[in-house]
Amino acid sequence: ALHALSEETESQRAAKKILESEKKELRNDKKMLESEKKDLESEKKQLVWKVESLEDKVADVKVQLTALEQQLEERRKLLLERESEKEEARMQVVRLQAERVMQESKLQESKAKLDDKDELIKAKDAQIKDAIKAVQQVQDVSLERSKEVTKEREALLHDLQGSKDD
Repeated sequence: ALHALSEETESQRAAKKILESEKKELRNDKKMLESEKKDLESEKKQLVWKVESLEDKVADVKVQLTALEQQLEERRKLLLERESEKEEARMQVVRLQAERVMQESKLQESKAKLDDKDELIKAKDAQIKDAIKAVQQVQDVSLERSKEVTKEREALLHDLQGSKDD
């Protein structure tokens, strides 16, 4: 009976060590995931800041583009009003049109970069959600395992009590 009791105690100790080890691993996994989450959130904030910065630049380019379009229109009116300055005005219009094309090209590049950043933010959000789900699943498994170990322990204690009674 003492030998059986000793073996059961050894089993309980082994089960307890396994449980403690699993708990420690889960705590470490949770800390690591929380750290990764913080890193992702920081990265997301930086990306949001960059997107906002690019949006500001796009707005500035739009204002510049509008101003250039207004200048172009004014130049065209002057061209009609001043026949003597006709050749000079034509060259100015061509220059302004070239600037407009360049600004539109820059605007398109900025829009493409914004779209890329939006996709990156969406991907990071998905990664964060996946990490949160993974932590939840690990916690659920840990809780389930803890319940199982507790049940096994109670069964062993009940068996041990039965053995003592005999």
